[in-house]
Amino acid sequence: MKYKKQILLGVVVSSAIAYGLSDNLEKFSKSFVLAGLGYGCGYYLLQNRKSNDKRVEELEELLGKKKVDERVVNLENMLQESDKVMTEQEEVIKNYEELLDEASVKFPCNCGNNMFDGIFKPREEFLVECDHCKNKYSVTLKLDTILIAEPMEDLDIDNLINENTNNKR
Repeated sequence: MKYKKQILLGVVVSSAIAYGLSDNLEKFSKSFVLAGLGYGCGYYLLQNRKSNDKRVEELEELLGKKKVDERVVNLENMLQESDKVMTEQEEVIKNYEELLDEASVKFPCNCGNNMFDGIFKPREEFLVECDHCKNKYSVTLKLDTILIAEPMEDLDIDNLINENTNNKR
């Protein structure tokens, strides 16, 4: 049906052009054939252009999908990198928490119902208040060094003399 309309339209257009260009039957026939050929070529070129346009549309659609796919891949890569960074940050935070736990000092209040917990610098005075008895205390950490050594053997002069004299002989 589509092609019948196109052929009929081509015959009508060719007839109109041929009638307008000719004054006798011989010129009309030549003009009609030439106009029909021109219409046929024009119609063919327009159809090819439409099919090319469809192909271009398909390619553009595929390219758009590829761009979307590239964006998805880029986003997935960014998510993987951010996961790695977050894992590293969690490890750093965990290490800091362990260091803070090791550096914190816990000691009991004189009333025995509360524990003071915190990070206190040595040789600096800190004021703390007990939540239970409401007393205030001054806390100063002192660092003392104590030499730990093996106990010396009891020295026996007679044994030393005997050992030295036996070694000389």
